[in-house]
Amino acid sequence: MKRQAFRIAFLAVVFSPGPSLYADPIEDCERIALSDADGGNVCLLRLADGTDDLVRARALTRLGDARLANGIFRAINERTPSADARYFWGALYQKIHQVRDAERLFQEALGLDPDHINARLGLARMAVDRFEGRARQLSAEILALSPDNADAVLMNAFLDIEAGRTESARELVAPIAAAEDPLDRVRALALLAAIDHLGDALPSAHQQAALAEAPASGQALVDIGHFYIITRRYKEAVAMFEHAVAIQPKLWHAHATLGLNLLRVDRFDDARKHLEIAYEGDPYNAEVVNTLRLLDAMDDYVRVTEGDLTVWLHADEHGPLKSQAVSLARRALEEFGARYDYQTKGRVIIELHPTHEDFAVRTSGLPGIGILGAAFGNVVVMDSPRARTIEEGFDWSSALWHEAAHIITLGATDNRVSRWFSEGVSVFEEWRTGPAKRRSIPIPFIDALQNEKLLGVARLDEGFIRPQYPEQIGVSYTQAGLICEFIEAEFGLPGLQRILVGYREGLDNVRAFESALDVTIDEFDAQFFAYLDERFGSIDLDIWRNAAQAAFTAANEGDWAGAQVAAETAIANYPDFVENGHTYTVLAEAHAALGEIDRAQAVRLKFWQKGGRDPAPLAAYLEHAAPDTEAAVEVARSLALVAPFDLGSRIKAGELLAHHDRFAEAQDEFRAALALDPVDRASLYLELARAEQAAGQNDGALASTLAALEIAPRFRPALELLLELNQ
Repeated sequence: MKRQAFRIAFLAVVFSPGPSLYADPIEDCERIALSDADGGNVCLLRLADGTDDLVRARALTRLGDARLANGIFRAINERTPSADARYFWGALYQKIHQVRDAERLFQEALGLDPDHINARLGLARMAVDRFEGRARQLSAEILALSPDNADAVLMNAFLDIEAGRTESARELVAPIAAAEDPLDRVRALALLAAIDHLGDALPSAHQQAALAEAPASGQALVDIGHFYIITRRYKEAVAMFEHAVAIQPKLWHAHATLGLNLLRVDRFDDARKHLEIAYEGDPYNAEVVNTLRLLDAMDDYVRVTEGDLTVWLHADEHGPLKSQAVSLARRALEEFGARYDYQTKGRVIIELHPTHEDFAVRTSGLPGIGILGAAFGNVVVMDSPRARTIEEGFDWSSALWHEAAHIITLGATDNRVSRWFSEGVSVFEEWRTGPAKRRSIPIPFIDALQNEKLLGVARLDEGFIRPQYPEQIGVSYTQAGLICEFIEAEFGLPGLQRILVGYREGLDNVRAFESALDVTIDEFDAQFFAYLDERFGSIDLDIWRNAAQAAFTAANEGDWAGAQVAAETAIANYPDFVENGHTYTVLAEAHAALGEIDRAQAVRLKFWQKGGRDPAPLAAYLEHAAPDTEAAVEVARSLALVAPFDLGSRIKAGELLAHHDRFAEAQDEFRAALALDPVDRASLYLELARAEQAAGQNDGALASTLAALEIAPRFRPALELLLELNQ
């Protein structure tokens, strides 16, 4: 301890700055730290031991002593209301991830000084970190007050790069890259280096210049890595962050982000190591804490491996979901590989998480955390059907199909595909080839179309990354799917394939699109919006809403004749709408209540054919359907997919599949039903044995029959089958 104290004292003399060209002593320490991390820390230690309380608290914040810094800030603010003190106190809370307290303190600073630039910057940084659309507006407001503010200029450039407007960003950043202050120069060089990386202009002279200016700081590499993450080039991002922490081992947030992205490329052991380092240095980071807990919880998952495909399922869900998840994933990868001329390389991993909280932790850091699944190249993570149900609008089988398409579009382009196009292909394939083949277009999209809120192709990525209104992410998904549908209709499947080739060759969003289709972006937008008007222009949302409300009201009051008329009006106005709030179920119930069973069945079947997957009308259809019809068995399979933990649905599907001589599929359904721990296990084992016998699998049939008899030794049908098998 004495030697350490002596060393600190010695370094304090060696690195004690002389007269500064700048006004802020904390920034003086940061300038030292660019080339000498120890020197920067010693500088901060000296300030933390000084007499200026505000400087002391800020120095302690940088040194990571949040408890002591917080006490000093509290004392300062109790003595004298100060906008500066409120802002720096908020910066402390932002550093320890207490964002609500940080936001409150920034607002209090603005209450004391409405033009306080740093407080405005604090709020803008929070909006940037949370991928909020208002980030651009907040940074523009700062520039209006302080046009030469380097922080605001760099923030605008950062947002431009995210949106693909790299030339605009370059113009903003270039003067700052030549500025006098090395802190500003390094940040500007990092953004120019990010533009180089995104444009494959490597090796980057700007990156080399940034590291020459700041050889002890990894932050420039972290900034470059951010843009690799949001463009889903995770391997490149990992390389950047590994370099960053090698240069600056105590850069805790870099260790955290590195750990999260190592998970995305299936390097679990390395991820845990860096997450544990991040936790030791910054125990306040909830993302790190939650991810480490999730990794521990994943010890309870079962890995199902078939060839180069591995599916992770929670132990409680393994039995019911195994056959469905593996067969869906395998079929999707084979079908998409053929359609888009790409075969996956290496292992494909699909994780299904039984709670949405676990899924959210696993995908932490991605824009749009309200998503249902996420693909990181060959690694897919998503909610299981226990995390969110079909009644909540979550069709897990369609979501799995969607994510499998991402594996192909990301792999085919070396992860260079734009976000909107990858999402568009996935949505389009859900509609065209997925388990539901749903054509239903959500109401918010119709509303956005009619109120001219849709973005053109060149800017569509912004709708995913920084939405300007609450529904914009969902609207952008739908729009992207419709664009891909329109491309196939007008240019054929080769049009979609050529766009993927363009991305793989390194073309940006606009050039990949225009070269593949031989049309300008503006010309395409005009054609596409004309197509949307023709397809959806006749929908009157006011008529639809009023009719739907009238149908539900009449049904609740038992007025089935009125419910029928209102539901038919709603469906006639928008026949493809089968999302939550549809009126097909009301119409079917009205027909049934009026004794019109055949008409009720026709409505239920039409609902299913349009992609509706609400379990109630599907179950009602099966209750009245003749088992010999092909529709009955297909509806039963759909119901088993959307309600995989419902025992009755799995048994019904098994029975109908066996009735149609589809014995392998029937066996899967009966095994899934057995995994749900039914009361009458003996009867289910017998059904399984009969399906195995019919498929010529006598050894399996014998084993299943004996399992039935072990449960019920006098079960006559099982005894008869045993005798038959032995003969």
